[in-house]
Amino acid sequence: MKADKYLAMTDTFLRQSSKGEIPDKITRDLRFCMDEQEEKLRKNGISMREEYVFDDEAVTGTVEASPKNNRTPFRGVTAYRETVRIRDFYRGDKRILHRRSPVTFHATIVDREGSRDVTVNCPNCGNVTMASKLEEGCPYCGTHFAMSELYPRISSCYCTNDIIERFGFDERLKRMFTRIAIVLFLVFLALTIWQNRNEDLPLWAAVLAIVFQAGLMTAMTTLVT
Repeated sequence: MKADKYLAMTDTFLRQSSKGEIPDKITRDLRFCMDEQEEKLRKNGISMREEYVFDDEAVTGTVEASPKNNRTPFRGVTAYRETVRIRDFYRGDKRILHRRSPVTFHATIVDREGSRDVTVNCPNCGNVTMASKLEEGCPYCGTHFAMSELYPRISSCYCTNDIIERFGFDERLKRMFTRIAIVLFLVFLALTIWQNRNEDLPLWAAVLAIVFQAGLMTAMTTLVT
């Protein structure tokens, strides 16, 4: 299915970005924007490392970004994936900022349908020519491209912030409630010891007595039920 192909492209984009690589299945304009962003950071003496966390339970899907019609052989599709974006900013070898954000990543993908010849930009030099000419060789730089290498391509991408990080949320919630239960038990135990303590008993003996009583009551309740 084409939807699976578009999602696979999006995942490849994220994995290549996580490795510090420039993704290969992108348009020339998007590559220019990514290079400009990197250059702007470099001029300020800053570098950025970006990583995306994958999870099998992540929400994914595709949406038609442009209606199909007979006037153009192109179609636009938006593929999206729930993920966690981790960004580390460095000045030299020193990390100056760390950000971990739950986001939904959106990628707009341009694909071509049918065999109609269209005007395209050479991915190597940017020369405007007909798609069929690129298969014979770009008139400007001579590079050959098959149509399957030209499309589909990711033309733009962006992230929208999510409220919470769902990955591992159940485990984090379980740990939090366990800690709360332990704290409440210790508070209850301390108050019980304070109220029922026999002045003739040392503190450690009073603690043992209360714990024994609590265990005995729990055992009796279990037997009755």
